[in-house]
Amino acid sequence: MSNLNTSIHNLLVANDPIIFALIAAPVSVSVGVYYFIKGFYTWSQYNTIVNTPTSKVEAIATGFVEVYGETVPKGEYMLSPFAGRECTFYKYAIRELHGSGKHRHWNTIKSKKSNSPFFIEDDTGRIEVDPAEAELEVVDKKIFHIYPGQEIPPKIVEFLKEVRLSDGRPVLDLGPLHIGGHERMYIEYVIEKGQKVFVTGTAVPKEEVQSDKHEDMLVIRKGDFNKFFYISDRGEKGVLGGMRNKALLYLIGGGLAALIGLAYIFFSIGIL
Repeated sequence: MSNLNTSIHNLLVANDPIIFALIAAPVSVSVGVYYFIKGFYTWSQYNTIVNTPTSKVEAIATGFVEVYGETVPKGEYMLSPFAGRECTFYKYAIRELHGSGKHRHWNTIKSKKSNSPFFIEDDTGRIEVDPAEAELEVVDKKIFHIYPGQEIPPKIVEFLKEVRLSDGRPVLDLGPLHIGGHERMYIEYVIEKGQKVFVTGTAVPKEEVQSDKHEDMLVIRKGDFNKFFYISDRGEKGVLGGMRNKALLYLIGGGLAALIGLAYIFFSIGIL
């Protein structure tokens, strides 16, 4: 067995460029192509927003639309899970630290987002938004970093009981010495009460709804044909700036990774 291991090691060392070309270089090409295509997709979204005028609510008709306004709940405001903030939308993640030394890593043990419809309101009226299938960009976030033995905020304790999840505290707590338990991060993203959001999606008629106001008869959601549906707590300029930067990063980084991988393959087999 020892001789076999030595032979394999010698083979890998002797053919290191070939082994790299057969394994690492194709991975580099695949990842590069993936991000290059993603860059084109993001640039397409950027152009869609640029070429779609922002509408006032009273002027919205069926079809692809873009609107900016204050969020208003359809009913009562919700409370965010960890900070208890009044909001129209939230998403959260509970992450737990595992391993030790260089092998420490964060595991997401639970995550979820609210899907309750809400209204976008401007100075001309309001229109309903169904966020269930939206691509969401929520910048406003709070992070509660809890170490083993540290007191957990009451709101988080209450939430953990509701979802029947352990609080991750040590099994034995002896002052500075803790046995068991894990370091955790409780992260929540929130569209707060009174906050304005940017929405681009498809306005479709509500079923079996009659009203004197046409905006009451429409809801913005993911379309059947144009599936681009985006909600952000930033204004249009902020959304466009972020999309442009991501698209350029994906296109340039992905293109370089793919070219480097291809060049290494061609060099290893003697084409270059």
